Amino acid sequence: MAASAALAMTGCSQTSKLIGVSGHPYMTEPNCHRTEPFGEFDETCDEPRLGFKNFSPPPVAGGF
Repeated sequence: MAASAALAMTGCSQTSKLIGVSGHPYMTEPNCHRTEPFGEFDETCDEPRLGFKNFSPPPVAGGF
């Protein structure tokens, strides 16, 4: 029973190497050699490849 619980938890773990950096609007790979300046989208290092320019999600107020 414990083995199946451990296997289930392993299957749900995050496998992405992308990280979020404060002040940077995209998720980026930490060890990638950037070809664009920081803060601008770099096709080789950043995600999402598709999206809206200058998009930031609305603030969450009051837990709604």
